Amino acid sequence: MQKKYGGKLLGMQTTFENDERGNRNARDEAYRLKEPEMESDRAKVYQEIVSNDGITLKEIADKWGCPPNCISGRITELKNDGFIIADGKKYLPNYKGKMYPHTIYKATAGGFSH
Repeated sequence: MQKKYGGKLLGMQTTFENDERGNRNARDEAYRLKEPEMESDRAKVYQEIVSNDGITLKEIADKWGCPPNCISGRITELKNDGFIIADGKKYLPNYKGKMYPHTIYKATAGGFSH
């Protein structure tokens, strides 16, 4: 009988460990293919923030009819690159009507060009 440790057989590598470089290459290729679309999405999110002079991620998601996780990555990128800043909180209701704080995002003076 073989001993198990940490979910794998002793002395054997998992598929991920055997093919880590292949997985990384696949991930990088997928990102490269998706990058133009993400850049376009970044511009749309930025324009939405500018045109509303501050808006929350939830408000954008509700307005566009998509889940917040479709937008949150672009918000993070814009924030990390210095195109937007967090500027206070706004309380908005969830689907049950309970109020939760959401960060308001505003554009910085520099502007965004893609």
